[in-house]
Amino acid sequence: MALAVRAAQTGRRRSLVACLVATIVCALIFMGVKGVEYKQKWDHRMVPGQDRIAHWVSGEKGPEPRKQFRPDESYVRARLAAEGFENLDQEEYDRRAARLGTFMGVYFLLTALHALHVLAGIAVIFWISIGSIRGRFGRQYFTPVDLVGLYWHLVDMIWIYLFPLLYLIH
Repeated sequence: MALAVRAAQTGRRRSLVACLVATIVCALIFMGVKGVEYKQKWDHRMVPGQDRIAHWVSGEKGPEPRKQFRPDESYVRARLAAEGFENLDQEEYDRRAARLGTFMGVYFLLTALHALHVLAGIAVIFWISIGSIRGRFGRQYFTPVDLVGLYWHLVDMIWIYLFPLLYLIH
C-alpha cells in the first residue's frame, strides 16, 4: 500500500494499479487464512454460544440449547497436556474451560472486528483501484489514495498488536 501511495504521488499509474491489486490479493489471502482458522475453531467447538448459533441458523423449533461453554474436551485436554497440564481432574478442567470461554469470546470479538475493517479496506482499495484505472489519481491529485493508505496502515498496526496479544502470549 505504501508503494501505491508513492506511485500515485509520482504519477506512475500502472505501478499504482499493480500495487493496489497486490494489496487486495494479500488481504484476501489473509481473510482466507482467518476463514480456515475460524472453521477449525468451530469444528473443535471453541466458539462461545456455538450451540445457540447453530440452533438459530437451523430454524429449529424448541427450547434453546444450553448456554454453558463446552469445547471439544479431547481437543482441549490434548492442548493442555502439550502445555504440561496432564491428568487434570474434572473440577480443574471445568475451571480452565470457563477461562478458555472468556478468552475465546474476547478473541472472536477482536479478530472479527479486525476482519470487518479488513473487508472495508478491501472494498475501498478496490474503489481506489477502479479510479486509478480510469486515471482519476496521479501527481496532481492523490489525496484519496493517501487517505486509504493511512486507513490501511492503521488496520495493519492494530493487527501487529493483536497478533502477539492473542497468539503468542500465554
